[in-house]
Amino acid sequence: MKLIVANWKMSLDMAATKKLLLDIKQNINSENQIVVCPSSAYFDMVSDLLCDSPISMGAQNCFYEKQGAFTGETSVLTLGEFGCKYCIVGHSERRSIFGETNDIVSKKAALCIENNIIPIVCIGETAQENENGQTKAILTKQIKESLPQTSTSENIVIAYEPIWAIGTGKSATIEELNEIYEFLSTELPGHKLLYGGSVTPENAHNILAIKGVSGLLIGGASLDAQKFEQICKIKY
Repeated sequence: MKLIVANWKMSLDMAATKKLLLDIKQNINSENQIVVCPSSAYFDMVSDLLCDSPISMGAQNCFYEKQGAFTGETSVLTLGEFGCKYCIVGHSERRSIFGETNDIVSKKAALCIENNIIPIVCIGETAQENENGQTKAILTKQIKESLPQTSTSENIVIAYEPIWAIGTGKSATIEELNEIYEFLSTELPGHKLLYGGSVTPENAHNILAIKGVSGLLIGGASLDAQKFEQICKIKY
């Protein structure tokens, strides 16, 4: 069984979120574990729609404090109230656009674990770092600094997302991924390791076949019910 996570980002309004989720619910027939991460504004609606479904709900982000004067942030307590089982932390868009550091990612992951929410910690290198042969060094640093001391192979998921592949239509080659996941499996033995970055129905099968890949974190393709269903139905 693979873990397939849909990250809908800020791409859908309420009506589109409801339609997409209903389409997926109606047609999904998967032996894999499916998670959808909607906008936090629609947690209530999505939670209600998933009440009789094997599909789980996740969040796209959280704050690193439980409560307080933090205007505009979302508490892990809120995530728990709406039944979120997972929370993406440290996505490259959070790191690059909002300046989130490894330390901030670690704090968020620790708070998720403390509140029985599984953090999906994103790691990945830029195009320049990749071209300079720094990928493994960057990933090692991110792993060391982004994972809290309380993390174990049971309470945390790691998502490798090469930044140069996110939303570009260019995914890492199978040869590159074989090397990366051999490295990550050594660094993080027993952990669930996802891949994200321009995943499509056409390349998902080969990616999931790579030793060490436990699932996928999907952006654009998860916004199309038919494409997402095709990916979810892949068996391993």
